[in-house]
Amino acid sequence: MRASTTAAALALALALAAPPTIAAPRAAPKPPTAPRIITRDPTTVRHWKLYTELVFHPVNLVIDSSLPVQPRPAFILQGFDFLYPVIPGSAATDSRPDLFSGVLRADRRLLDDTPQLLADYQGPSSVATWNARAIDSFDIQFVGELWMSSWETRVDEAAARRLPRIDAQWSPRLALLLQPQLFVETADPAVVRLAERWSAELDPRTPLYFVAKHLADRAIRHFEPVEERIDSGPRFGVGASTVFKGRLTPGYRVSGAASAARTGKGSLYDLACLLTAVYRAAGIPARLVISFDIELSDRYRAPMLRASVEFFLPTQPAPANPGAAVPVDLEQGEWIPVDITRQREFSSQPQPMDQVWEHFGGSRESDFLCPIAYHWLPPEHCTNAGSPALWGWNPSPVNPVAEVEIKMWAEQRAAPDPPPPSRPPPRPRARP
Repeated sequence: MRASTTAAALALALALAAPPTIAAPRAAPKPPTAPRIITRDPTTVRHWKLYTELVFHPVNLVIDSSLPVQPRPAFILQGFDFLYPVIPGSAATDSRPDLFSGVLRADRRLLDDTPQLLADYQGPSSVATWNARAIDSFDIQFVGELWMSSWETRVDEAAARRLPRIDAQWSPRLALLLQPQLFVETADPAVVRLAERWSAELDPRTPLYFVAKHLADRAIRHFEPVEERIDSGPRFGVGASTVFKGRLTPGYRVSGAASAARTGKGSLYDLACLLTAVYRAAGIPARLVISFDIELSDRYRAPMLRASVEFFLPTQPAPANPGAAVPVDLEQGEWIPVDITRQREFSSQPQPMDQVWEHFGGSRESDFLCPIAYHWLPPEHCTNAGSPALWGWNPSPVNPVAEVEIKMWAEQRAAPDPPPPSRPPPRPRARP
């Protein structure tokens, strides 16, 4: 009896002397992973190096018939800033702005090969700028290079149907994509009327993905393409053709969303502008994506662009913040591509809404597209020399009369090297 009592006492003493056992904290449950609506097919990836060459030729509009040989005109300018877009890519493409380069020359004389990047524009996107001073030359040339990787995309509409309708407050980056831009006149009364009428046809509980699909359906039925997309030149006739030879591609025929809303006609580029504006007027952040179409350009031997639309689909609510509303930002959703021009080329009567459309979300052609811009003209104070063509400048003292020859081509390469460890980031643009 005494032995057992002694053993019990000893065990109790040891237990009291031992350090207390602290239970490991229970791991917080992970938030559910939002379903992916758009996926990139890894077997289809292609790596492209895109080249852009612009050649500016001055035009003498005054012809002196008394002279046997007409004098060759020249650019005589105090200077100018040249602007070209730099975007991060699209739902189907990753661009490499860290590998972007561009050179500005006049009569083969180097003007500037170190562009400055200005950030914080709609998209989000950046604008590269080059500076030139004291110009007296017979032509000006720009050559730019950009790396990108493109994939085919697949869409999971069943997952989109299961998403709850998120009536979001948008972050500043997404709220910018509700605002008007050149050729995307979101606040135009004709655009607003179409957005309101088409939206009123739906149940308010309709998932946002299918709201966007319905608006695309209505835009296709509303619009008839009646114009060519490319604006072939020369614009100034004999005066320009005596300076240089060859086919010109000075720009692209774009009238804009307001014109397309009123008339229901235009080029296919106007249809993309219209759908972008209707999405924004309906409260859906959207961006216009302008891409170099590799296969179509090879077919026509001219730089053909394709304009499509991407809308932002929130797939999860913003993080909770007691006492304050947290806006939905880019990290809480994904971009849904809508190749509205290819859908319209396929048929003026879209497929039934409960079927997957080839060019809404999924695409078997996007691996041959190189996105270049979200704007037809850089979203900065600038002009150009004719039809919209992605570039811009602000020459001084006046905007000279010029013909522009645009060349683009893409080469398929092996994957580029990883990004460098450090590179100065684009500086934010100056706010007015």
